[in-house]
Amino acid sequence: MADTKISALTAATIVNPTDSVPIVQGGVNKKANASLLGTSLPFAIVQEAAVPYLASTTVSATFPQTATLNNTLLVFITYASNTCSITTPTGYTQIISQVNSIVGLKVYIKTSAGTETSVSVSTSGSGPASAMYVLEVAGTRALDVSSTTTTSGTPTVWTQPALTPTTGSMVFTVAGMTNNAGVNTGICGITHAGDSWRDFTACFAISPSRPLALGILRGPGAGVALVPPQGYLAGGGILGDSAISTFSIL
Repeated sequence: MADTKISALTAATIVNPTDSVPIVQGGVNKKANASLLGTSLPFAIVQEAAVPYLASTTVSATFPQTATLNNTLLVFITYASNTCSITTPTGYTQIISQVNSIVGLKVYIKTSAGTETSVSVSTSGSGPASAMYVLEVAGTRALDVSSTTTTSGTPTVWTQPALTPTTGSMVFTVAGMTNNAGVNTGICGITHAGDSWRDFTACFAISPSRPLALGILRGPGAGVALVPPQGYLAGGGILGDSAISTFSIL
C-alpha cells in the first residue's frame, strides 16, 4: 500500500473528523485530521430544495430526484406563529419546535422509503405565512442533541444556542427570523468567517408586510462544547424576533 498512488485508492463515501488525509504544507508532505480542514462534514448532503415565502395553507418542496432508500430526510420550516400553525408532515417526526408570539421554527426528520419526490406541510390559521427548506442526508440518522430558545424585541445580533455534539455528528444551527419594521430589509441570516461552519441557506423568505427568513449553517461535531456563530437581522436599529436552535444528527 505504501507505493499505491492516491488516484488508485478506494474512494471514501464519507469523511469523519478523525480521518487522516494527506496534505502538502510549505512544500512538505504531511497528514492531518479531516476536522482541521474546515470544510469537513461527517456525511454527505445528497440533495436539497427551498420554498421561499409562501402565503398558502400548503407548502410543498420538490426534490431534484427521488430520495434514496434509508437515507434521512430533514424538513426545516419557519412561519408566522401569530397568524398560523403547522401540521407535522405525514411520515415525519418532529425533532425541533421553538415558537414565540411572532415567529416559529420546526424541524422534522424521516427515514426515506426510497419513493419520496417531494414533501408537503400544511398550515392553518387566519394568515398563513411560511418558508421551508428540505434536504436528503446520506445514511439513516437520528437526533443526537439539541438546544433551543427564542428572542423577542432583540437587537440586530444575538447568539445561537451552544451544545456539545457527539464526535462524528453533523451539527445544524438554525434561525427563523422576522423584524418588527414591517418592511423588506432583505438582510438577515447567521454570520461566520474563517471557521468550520458552512452556509446552507440564507435570507430568502420575504413577506410583503413582514420579512420572514430562515438561516441555516452546518458543521462537524467533535464531542466538545460548541458555540455557533451569531445570528443577525438588518441594521439601522430595527428590532425583531427569532426562534433559534442548534442540533446535531448522528
